[in-house]
Amino acid sequence: MKVKEKLKTFVPPSAHAFHNHVIASGSADQQILAQLENISAQLPEILAQLAAVSKQLAENFAHIQQESKHIVWEGHDFEYNALVFGGFFEAVQNTDFEEKYLKLVNGLDEESIETTNRIISRMQCCLARNDGIVPLDLFTQAEKDFFLFLQNEYFPSILKISDNCYVYKQYKLPINQFEPCVFLDKHGLMEMETPIEQLEDKDIIDAGGFIGDSVLILSPLTKRNVYTFEPISDNYNLMQQTIAMNNVRNAVCEQMALERV
Repeated sequence: MKVKEKLKTFVPPSAHAFHNHVIASGSADQQILAQLENISAQLPEILAQLAAVSKQLAENFAHIQQESKHIVWEGHDFEYNALVFGGFFEAVQNTDFEEKYLKLVNGLDEESIETTNRIISRMQCCLARNDGIVPLDLFTQAEKDFFLFLQNEYFPSILKISDNCYVYKQYKLPINQFEPCVFLDKHGLMEMETPIEQLEDKDIIDAGGFIGDSVLILSPLTKRNVYTFEPISDNYNLMQQTIAMNNVRNAVCEQMALERV
């Protein structure tokens, strides 16, 4: 087969006119043509190898997918990067980190100190990796199971009604922002030493109201008011939508930030 005919076997039709012109004009570099002829000869073998690899991937896809879960988590809300931890990364490299750490753990009980140390250790590992991805081997089996629960059950149970209405159980939000720490853990309220029933006759302050998601958890706990503060205009507007959508009657919204004086 002539070189010109072989070119047609792998050069796209739109490029044939150019190659025909090059060959016809006698200006084609012979070395380039020799290389193209060599590539053409190798193509059948390459395609066969690609087909074999593709077949193996298809046959083992389920296994590969399962094994990948043991290597790294890159699912919904679990793909961490240096931007997320930027403030922490900067802090641990400062010379006053030891002083800040000692102040942080001063007065904490043993369990709280262990939790603090575990969090810092994990974030230091993320910093050491320098790729922004959290490896699953940092987590306990219970935590891994919880991640899988979030991926396979929690997040799929969030229903989109419209672009401005998302539903999880009886809760409605104007955007899809159902944080597990709010709607599953209830901000740890059930772990308080003070019985939660004692909040019934008290006002509650929600410092950092975000889009009003916490109000949905706090509102049923008291017969009085939930005062929620959010300085960012976009969040504040979404908060008001959240309160209206869920017919919350005892929320008092303030567009301002709180500070210690």
